[in-house]
Amino acid sequence: MPYNSDTSKVEFVFVISAKKDKQALKIALQQHKFPYPILCDTEKEFERDNLLPDNELLHCFLLDKENKVKLIGSPLFNEKMWNRYKQEIAKINSSLSD
Repeated sequence: MPYNSDTSKVEFVFVISAKKDKQALKIALQQHKFPYPILCDTEKEFERDNLLPDNELLHCFLLDKENKVKLIGSPLFNEKMWNRYKQEIAKINSSLSD
């Protein structure tokens, strides 16, 4: 994601289901200098415990500071969704400043 002052206060955590080739995943992340924390869920517990739908595009969501879901859907390849994320992040950030 490109750096944007509206998103500078956002913390990213990635949960990745990697049951098989965890070492290859680790090497790839190191090679690309991936800067965010990653939780490697080898048993797909996160997916099961949170009742995630089969559609992987719906496995991305934005939480507020109380861990309430504010948006669901991947902003990675969808400019309209990315704009919605930025708007919601700006609202969350402004509420933190109050």
